[in-house]
Amino acid sequence: FNSKVKIQLSLIRGKANFYNTKFNDLADFYRTRFVDVDFERTDFNAISIFSESKFCKAVDFKYTKFLGKSIFRDTVFNNTLNLRDSIFSDDALFLDVTSEYGRVKTIQVENRETARVIKNFLDNSNNIIEANKFYALEMDAREKELSFIKNPFEWLVFKIHGLSSNHSQDWLLALLWIFVISIYYSIPDSKFWFTYEEPLIYLFGSILLVPLFFHIPIKYKKIILIAFITNIIYFTSMSLDLVTKSINPFTKLPNNITFPALVFKVIIAYLIYQFIVSIRQNTRRK
Repeated sequence: FNSKVKIQLSLIRGKANFYNTKFNDLADFYRTRFVDVDFERTDFNAISIFSESKFCKAVDFKYTKFLGKSIFRDTVFNNTLNLRDSIFSDDALFLDVTSEYGRVKTIQVENRETARVIKNFLDNSNNIIEANKFYALEMDAREKELSFIKNPFEWLVFKIHGLSSNHSQDWLLALLWIFVISIYYSIPDSKFWFTYEEPLIYLFGSILLVPLFFHIPIKYKKIILIAFITNIIYFTSMSLDLVTKSINPFTKLPNNITFPALVFKVIIAYLIYQFIVSIRQNTRRK
């Protein structure tokens, strides 16, 4: 196409095939809904506009060249997006891309490179807060790539980082973990209604926290943590003073500190650090 192409406000029900197509001038797909589309080996030599477009199925811009500015403002990706083999020679705008129309909801990326590409463009436009969200997606994709057998320590670091704060993006998750660990650690010092409750509560808490080590959505992790906190406080006569004293990792350590107490102090210090970083990631300018 040597002249402008405008396919706007349209619904393409079948498969739109742009395989090996060249757009030498403007390619404008504003508010077009693609049920299924193939953009493999497509060349956009000028400006390409996908603002408020919607992709219902997974879309892969494989070997696609964006030689001019590309605009993906408010674009909806109902399924995964793959930019791993895409080439960008100019600026690209990915402001408020979403997976659900009418809401700014994090999209699904096919791989780590896709998240990194979008993150870099958002960083370059000083949209730091949005870039941080794709940083989390990049770290999550990296976590899925790691194998416990081949890289046990790196796997453990990424797993803990994601589990504790969704890669420094969720301050509430970090805060809930601070309370859970502190309450769990304070149980032996609390006064129980019945003597046999202590082992039962420990067992209950351990079973409840096991699912958190698997890939379940963040919102369900929060629900499990809140349920754990509520049940522990309800089934024990635990004073919150014990919890608040445990939360402070910078209190003077006794000379006869035990190894579990030392480990607890390190964990709490790490969680407080993640809590602070998560707040900064969602509010900072740079």
